[in-house]
Amino acid sequence: MNRMKLALAGTAALGAVATGGAVQAQSAPQSAPQQAPGAAASSADFSDQEVKQFATAAVSIQNIQKDTAASAEEKQTKMAGAVQSSGLSPEKFNQIAVASRSDTTLMQRIQSAATGNP
Repeated sequence: MNRMKLALAGTAALGAVATGGAVQAQSAPQSAPQQAPGAAASSADFSDQEVKQFATAAVSIQNIQKDTAASAEEKQTKMAGAVQSSGLSPEKFNQIAVASRSDTTLMQRIQSAATGNP
């Protein structure tokens, strides 16, 4: 299984909407894929299916992060599994997370997908 750390900072607003509470998100690690200068991804770069898969994984990840009984290593393994189960690659998950930090339209699409609103 790919042990790449997941960029979750972009999911903070999603968590507030999806769970009705505050969310502790990790900042993107240095090894997270970065967009080339001038090649920033936008909402239009991701299909509705990818956004829904991201939202599903992000909600699962937030639930895993809340598990006080699991160690950090266990959480990372479970989070990677949640991304894999969603059908997204870790790289695509991270691309969407990074893009959502600066793209309010994308964040709104993610929030709608997480709450089941079209």
